[in-house]
Amino acid sequence: MSDLTPPSGDPIVPDPVPPTVPQPPAAAAPPPPPPPSNYPPPPPPATGPVDGPWNVGAAFSYGWAKFTANVGPILIAMLVLFIVGAIISFIWFAVIGGITNSLTSPLQLSVDPTTGAITTSGGGGPGFFLTLLLGALGLLVYYTVLGFVQAAVTRAALAITEGRPIEASTLLSTDRLGPIAITALLVSVFTSIGYLFCGIGAVIVGFFLTFSMFFLIDQNLEPMDAIKASVAFVREHLGDLVVLYLASIAAYIVGVILCGVGLIVAVPVVVIATAYTYKKLTNQAVAA
Repeated sequence: MSDLTPPSGDPIVPDPVPPTVPQPPAAAAPPPPPPPSNYPPPPPPATGPVDGPWNVGAAFSYGWAKFTANVGPILIAMLVLFIVGAIISFIWFAVIGGITNSLTSPLQLSVDPTTGAITTSGGGGPGFFLTLLLGALGLLVYYTVLGFVQAAVTRAALAITEGRPIEASTLLSTDRLGPIAITALLVSVFTSIGYLFCGIGAVIVGFFLTFSMFFLIDQNLEPMDAIKASVAFVREHLGDLVVLYLASIAAYIVGVILCGVGLIVAVPVVVIATAYTYKKLTNQAVAA
């Protein structure tokens, strides 16, 4: 047997064993993907015509659905607007008529039975120009009231398409009353000019200016900008809007045939369908 003792005589000491470091557990493997199915995924739940592309049927379906869902507030709103407009117009024209009668005198003729000389008194002069001025003021108030009613109807229709309730504060708001009156006046002037072209011009002008009040209120444009935006909008979607226009006329005719009572339904349905059309074709969301 060999001697394992080193020459120095010291015993051999083995190297220390390093401590074992615990290793983290291995990450769990992801679950296997589900086996392929032969069935397509279920379609998203339908939420009404607002999810599909615009067409005249969807527009009138939306108008009818919203009318029946809000028939009480809509009828009350129509009654309130009619009464307010009638009261304002009656008071103003009564005042204008009284002022005109008190400040102007009719033209009078008298004949002298002896000489046969004819003399005149009253009429013409300042009274004539005053009558014109008062008449112009009366028309201004008329178009202001007309614009107020149109704006109220437009606000109500936009509120419906945005999922907001119809409120009295919305209908009777006087916000931007000046631009609204100017827009109503300009639309009336342009439409009257259209009558010079055998009457058909008025129909064409009215058609192209249908959305003026929508652009004025919804996008806060100025009167002429709103009118230009309406013309451009109709030109861009001419085919679709012609169909809507003709369908609206048909709805009004049916309302008139039903002794006029049908207009109580036809008017709000057409207005809501028009607001729906404006929202959809300007790529805005429409509340279901």
